[in-house]
Amino acid sequence: MEQARRIPLGVADAQGRVGVIVLPGPSLEAIDLRSGRVLWRIAEPLIPLLISDARVLVRREDREPYVLAIEIRSLEDGRLLGHAKKIALPHWVDLRDESTSLEAAVAPDGTFVAGWSASRKYRGGAPRQAVSAGDEGGTFRIDPKSASVESTDSSVDAAVPLASVDIDLTPDNVLKARDRETGKELWEKPIRIDDRPRALRP
Repeated sequence: MEQARRIPLGVADAQGRVGVIVLPGPSLEAIDLRSGRVLWRIAEPLIPLLISDARVLVRREDREPYVLAIEIRSLEDGRLLGHAKKIALPHWVDLRDESTSLEAAVAPDGTFVAGWSASRKYRGGAPRQAVSAGDEGGTFRIDPKSASVESTDSSVDAAVPLASVDIDLTPDNVLKARDRETGKELWEKPIRIDDRPRALRP
């Protein structure tokens, strides 16, 4: 399976050319990873999961935290290409919680595969500390053309880093890009909704 390429705040394509990140607002923004140029922005609550074959697989935040709502967007301009039916996970699952994992990959046949896992907390009366009642999870296949969804037993590996560009988020919320081979700094971007990337002086 082709794994997602993870960068701070989002994902990138396998070639390290384009990244899609989440910004405050909330909004979703695509950037050129070599120049920092903004390609498009959508002012909607979307979380990027994977980029493959000019498509972006995203999760739309739902009013119910246990509902998985998947959309397929165009990498070129962010337009909606399709949306899968909403998947109701167990009601105790909170997709906003950091302990809940949601990974995506591309299967050999070209379909998207999304897998979730979460730790169910013990709700008994005796122990005062948080106790895990066990991990649960599931996996779904999403057709990139029709956006149809079906359950599957396939496993999804965690996202992997980019090979050509290092993207880092500094403690003061500045996104920085550096060429991994030469070490040259490419651009930096303060994470504030109205800012644009600043080109570095040669």
